[in-house]
Amino acid sequence: MNLSNADNPVARHAARILPRGGRWWVIVLLLVGAGVLGALLQRYWLELDEYSLLRPHVLVRWQALVLLSEALIALPWAAVRGALLWRRLEADGHVDDYRRSRLSSATIVSGALTAVMRPVVILLVTSLALCLALVPVGARFGGGVTMSGALLAHGLLVVQAFAFGSLGLALGGWLRYPGAAIPHALGFLAAAVAAIWAINPLYRWLPDPSGIIYACLLPNPVTAIGAVLETDVLRFGWVYQHVRAHEYFYIYPPAWQTAAFYLGLALLAQGLCVFRVRRMETR
Repeated sequence: MNLSNADNPVARHAARILPRGGRWWVIVLLLVGAGVLGALLQRYWLELDEYSLLRPHVLVRWQALVLLSEALIALPWAAVRGALLWRRLEADGHVDDYRRSRLSSATIVSGALTAVMRPVVILLVTSLALCLALVPVGARFGGGVTMSGALLAHGLLVVQAFAFGSLGLALGGWLRYPGAAIPHALGFLAAAVAAIWAINPLYRWLPDPSGIIYACLLPNPVTAIGAVLETDVLRFGWVYQHVRAHEYFYIYPPAWQTAAFYLGLALLAQGLCVFRVRRMETR
């Protein structure tokens, strides 16, 4: 029985299981949180004083830092929603109910993922609308996020969030203790962000570290968004002091390669979910 996600009963039912995660005030709160985090990054990451933060060109730059912040907010949110939803579906016996209705394993997994991603996509679409509304303001002050940069950055965020939502679902089903799926997913995000710092001790042993630098930057969601926005994240003041990659030749991976990496991760995670549901059917 093949159903599109538009009329997928799993998507409709699963969306009601975690209703608070999709309410409008949660989305507004997360957007405000991204704005506050962007301001904090300006103050402490870029090491700007309070007086500088009031200058128009700095306020324009804040827009790009908000998008960097959304990578640290939307991706964990998608992973947490996925882990909690799958844990609930299995614990309450809903997966067994879906199977008895003769829905295919792929339909069950895609429906659950649709429920996970719906509010995350609404968050990112709202962010895109606000970002596009501010494009003329940025152009007036000679900077800011361009229309193409906003579209590419949000498209990349959607793909990355899709991967983390799928990862949350997969970990929630495969780990012996489903609650451990959340720290595992967040640990993966932390590893992707911090890998470029973790390889600092390896440079002395490598004749040409450009390859490993590239490999560490490929899954990094923050530097990927920065590259789309033409922002050299590794040369920000605080990062520059703690990461040695800038001492060597490196280039940021193209956005399509990072998107392909996360799309592959999403398909792998969904495949594991489908395999688990099919294995449950043979018990």
